Formats: sequence, C-alpha cells, structure tokens
Amino acid sequence: MARRTAKRRLTERQRSFAREYLVDLNGTQAVLRAGYHCSAETAAVTAYRLLRDPQIAALVANANAIRARKTELTAERVLAEIVRIAFSDLGEVFTAEGALRPIGEIPEDARRALASVETVERQVEADDGPVVRSVVRKVKLHDKLRALELAAKHLGLLAHDTGAPEGNREIVLRIKAGANGEEIEIGPDSASPATTQ
Repeated sequence: MARRTAKRRLTERQRSFAREYLVDLNGTQAVLRAGYHCSAETAAVTAYRLLRDPQIAALVANANAIRARKTELTAERVLAEIVRIAFSDLGEVFTAEGALRPIGEIPEDARRALASVETVERQVEADDGPVVRSVVRKVKLHDKLRALELAAKHLGLLAHDTGAPEGNREIVLRIKAGANGEEIEIGPDSASPATTQ
C-alpha cells in the first residue's frame, strides 16, 4: 500500500513571495520584497527555486487563473486584438474625401488598431493676405508588422528568427503548398522559394 505524504504548509515568507511575484512577475524583485535576506545575485537563484516548488507554482497558477477570469483575459481575446492590428485598414479612419472621421463613425476594429490621433492647428498670417488657419491631423496605428509576426508565430508559419536587432530580422515563412503538402520556405535571401522536406 502506497503511503501518502502530508501536504506541507507554506511559510508566510513563501506566501509573501507568491503575492509579490504576482505584482510584476519579476521573481528576483519578489524575493527581495518578500523579505528574503540575500543579494540581488542570489535572489534570482532563490526565485528560480521557489517558482519550481509545486505548492508555490500551484498558488501562482491559481491566482493567475482567478485574475484571468476577473479580467476576461483569454487567449482568444488576445489573438483577436492581434488580428485587429495585423489586418487594420487606415482607410476606415478617413472619409472618401480624406478627412478624419469623427471617433463615433470609425469602425470598432479600426479604433482598436489606433495608437494615437494628434491634431495640430496653426494660424498662418500671410504678408499681404488674411490669416489662414491650417489643421493637420496625424494618425498612428499600432505596429502592424509586429502584429503580423505574432499572428504568424501563432500559426507556426515562422521557421526561424536570427535574433538580430529589431528591424534587422530575417524572417522565413513556412508555407504548406502543393499536392503533397510540402513546405516551401520564403525568405529575404532566397531568389526563389526553397522546398523543404
């Protein structure tokens, strides 16, 4: 007959670590804020050890699940926002004449893709003419390429990323094509797509 081991109780300091970790998901800082007496270097090791403890991990996971339910944070909602940004159309923000639509007339998907809208009004006085009022409206969307990259990662389309700094990345797309469903890699260095097995 197998013996069942009694579930040990977490110490107050361990519970404090879990609470502090949930603040910003920074294990090193959570160790220090929870009152563990250690240096910043050893705090990272302590955090790693604490987060691998099954009871602390369960406590953190449970708290995260409760938080996700309260905030209605789901993978589906996150993905929906990424898709809104990835496939946003700046044309939906303007009228056919090129004027910025009133906020209430901009479709919801387009509004969610907006990072900012700035209006600059100037009065220019001509040497021999009347004062002319000019209005400039600047519209900025959230990073569309980044949203497309996240969506492609979700779909498993990105074969590799060189780890180069932002803006210098070499991204290779894997696309299933052909009657046999072989993968075709399309990248910036290839003159023609290379078929992989």
